[in-house]
Amino acid sequence: MNRNEASQFCRTELNQHGLKDWKVRLNSNPDWPFLGMCVHNDEAIILNAHHIDIHPHAEVINTIRHEIAHALVGSGNGHNSVWETKAREIGCDNTLPCSHLDIPAHVIDAIRSGATVEFEVHEERVEHIIRTP
Repeated sequence: MNRNEASQFCRTELNQHGLKDWKVRLNSNPDWPFLGMCVHNDEAIILNAHHIDIHPHAEVINTIRHEIAHALVGSGNGHNSVWETKAREIGCDNTLPCSHLDIPAHVIDAIRSGATVEFEVHEERVEHIIRTP
C-alpha cells in the first residue's frame, strides 16, 4: 500500500462511518513516533508516512481503523472497552494501545533511499484473565 492508497482508504472509511468532515493528513517527519493519531479538536486522522512505506498492507489498514475508532467514540474513551468494542466492530483486529514507530533515523533514510532493510520484530501479547467466583 502506498501513501496515496492509504490516504484514499482512510478517506473512504471516514466517509463510511459518518465522519465526512474529518481530514486525512500524512506526517513525513522521521522523528514523529506515532503510527497514526486521532486529533479530535482538529477533526483529523494523521498517518505516519514512514509506517505506510515500510509496513504490510494489513498493518496500515489496522492503524487507520484503530484511529477511526478513536474518532467515533470520542476523546474521553482512550483504549477502554467502549473504544475496543467499536474498533472490533469496524474491522480493527489490533486493539492494543497505540503503537509507536521506533526506527532509527538512519534506517528510515536508507529505506527512503531505496535500500532493502530487514527487521526482526518480536511481539508479545499479554492478556489478563479475571475470574469471578
